[in-house]
Amino acid sequence: MRKVFLLTLIILLSISSCKKKDSSYSLNISKNNKGTVNYETGKHPKGETISLEATPDEGYAFIGWHGEGLETPTDENPLTIVLDSNKSIVANFVNIENPDFSGMGLWTDEIYSSIDWDIENNVGSFIEAFVKDAERHGLDLSYVLEGDLKLEVLENNACDAAGCARQTCLDSKVHVEIKEYTYLRQTASIKSGSKCIACGPDKTDFWGRYGVGPKEFEYFYGDTPRLLLLMYHELGHDILNYSHTCVDGQLVNASSACAEGSSLEKDMKGFSWYSNDPKFSFRAAVKDLFEGVHQICIDCSNWDPPGKCYGQN
Repeated sequence: MRKVFLLTLIILLSISSCKKKDSSYSLNISKNNKGTVNYETGKHPKGETISLEATPDEGYAFIGWHGEGLETPTDENPLTIVLDSNKSIVANFVNIENPDFSGMGLWTDEIYSSIDWDIENNVGSFIEAFVKDAERHGLDLSYVLEGDLKLEVLENNACDAAGCARQTCLDSKVHVEIKEYTYLRQTASIKSGSKCIACGPDKTDFWGRYGVGPKEFEYFYGDTPRLLLLMYHELGHDILNYSHTCVDGQLVNASSACAEGSSLEKDMKGFSWYSNDPKFSFRAAVKDLFEGVHQICIDCSNWDPPGKCYGQN
């Protein structure tokens, strides 16, 4: 009788235990700005495959997804996900005429969102961000912060370009100059990025240049501040000792590096945090920068000591 009782108790406990196991995961959907997503917040069976589709309201464009449970931000739409964990996903929409990327894109990243854009009064902020960014990509540049750091905003810089790297090949110093006109224009629109409406060979972006986007004649938004692109370009010269490369989608590229008769399809026209296209992905460009992919070393052999170059080409 006692054995029967114990057996019954074990069975009941097993049934009770099974009932307590939750066979679902939660999917939380939120939005930045105006648009709709075809799934609402709630619980779904574990392992269920769900297709999320974002539809912008009139006057808005969809730029991408980010959130907990996504391996990387993405502009894939519809987005197919498998509920293998609880997920909290954000759909990001931007005003077509007045784009503002607050709360989305790289502004959700702790390194970029901590940058002090006032170069003149905070010399080290960009350089500290550059060093931290390198660290998370496996490159130790901490020695840079022990050297002489100098960033200047000048009415006219001698190199006659938007920016200049003055201490290439000298690892104990960093000296970057930014043209005042460029600096004032770019700090005035840090969170508006660059936009191209109906991109194509006869269309122009936010700055009046001919726009190029991943998909011709569709909206494209470069949500990465142009000042950040410029600074990473110059620090690529100054700290990493890179020369210009003629490869699309790179931060230290320039058409001047291309062979006669050829040019870059996209020469610093805008990068997106969400883009999966390597020509337009800021995350991919940063990865290549710090891993030395598609980079060309400046010849520092005549310096004493010679500067270290991290390029793999």
